[in-house]
Amino acid sequence: LLSGLGEADGQSAISAWEDAVGEDPACALAHALLAHAYSCRMHVDPAAARDAEQLALRALSLDPDDARPLALAAAALARAGHAEAVGAGRLAAAHGEGGGEAKAILAAAGLPATA
Repeated sequence: LLSGLGEADGQSAISAWEDAVGEDPACALAHALLAHAYSCRMHVDPAAARDAEQLALRALSLDPDDARPLALAAAALARAGHAEAVGAGRLAAAHGEGGGEAKAILAAAGLPATA
C-alpha cells in the first residue's frame, strides 16, 4: 500500500495497489486508492470508469467509518458521475479524525463537503 504512495509513475502505483487489494481484499484504503487512480485515467481509458466505480463502492462497503477511504471513494465516484458520490463525500467530511483531509480531497474533486 505504501509503496504505491511513493510511486511517481501512475501505472506503478496502480500495480502496487492492485497487489495490496490481492493481499488484503478487506482493505478499504487499498480499494479506494485504486479507485481514485482508475478514475484519474478515465480521460485516456473510458473503461476505467467501470473499474473505478466498482472499487469505490467496494471501499465504501468495507469501511464506512474511515474518512480517507470514504473521501477517495467519493472523489472516484464523482469523476465517474455516480450518484453515491455526494453522500459518501458528506459522510467522509463528517468524521472528526481525517475529516479535514477528506474535505480537501472532496474540494479537489469538486464535491460539496456539506449539505
